[in-house]
Amino acid sequence: MSAQALRAIGANYVHMDRVRTAAALADIEAELTRFGSACAIDAVLPEIHRFLDVETVLVLTPAESLGGLDVARFHARGFADPTGLRDAFADVLRRQPLRYAWYDPIRPEPEQRNRLVEAHELMKPGELEQSYIYERLLRPFGLHVHRQPRVLLCDGASLLAWFGSFHTGAVSIRQRRLLARLARPMHRRLAIERRLAGTHAQSALAAALEQIGAPAFVLSGPQRMIEANAAARALLQTRRAD
Repeated sequence: MSAQALRAIGANYVHMDRVRTAAALADIEAELTRFGSACAIDAVLPEIHRFLDVETVLVLTPAESLGGLDVARFHARGFADPTGLRDAFADVLRRQPLRYAWYDPIRPEPEQRNRLVEAHELMKPGELEQSYIYERLLRPFGLHVHRQPRVLLCDGASLLAWFGSFHTGAVSIRQRRLLARLARPMHRRLAIERRLAGTHAQSALAAALEQIGAPAFVLSGPQRMIEANAAARALLQTRRAD
């Protein structure tokens, strides 16, 4: 077979791969725009998992409570024990300081919002191995040797979800590009869900709480915190047990 024929075959393969990629992305994006009785994120996660060609996919949202952080949203694919993993995340969130995983899980640092980051790039040598998340979650679940390409999907300053993967070996340029592109429709979906759940009213509530000259909390139960003003957040960081 001539070199010209080989080049033509190669070009055709690249074209077909681009067509399949575009079609898969369109299907995922379309599903994330639908609202019904089923969870759209659960519906698309198997396809995202296959499409990215990574070992696992995770969508995780921490939430604040008076007792510490907790898990508000958890969608996982590719993990051997997703229920155990969720419980381990809940334990880590409750026991760790606010920046438990090299970012503020409620209001991430501006340079980390809506950007693709490989989490290990933020860590100093040996720092991961000394952390509680390594001891309680990463090592027991065999995730301590995995890379962590992820996007902190944020609505303004607040976190919507950690979206990414635990993946052994190198993360290819293609995988990075696809994850970054998928982050956009995932972000739109989560932002819409938050607004439908009453974000506008909550924003007004947050502004009103700031006018109170003392720490103020709004709870939906004995522990679950809906909103708090800046003075209350400062109190949580210094005297959470009280």
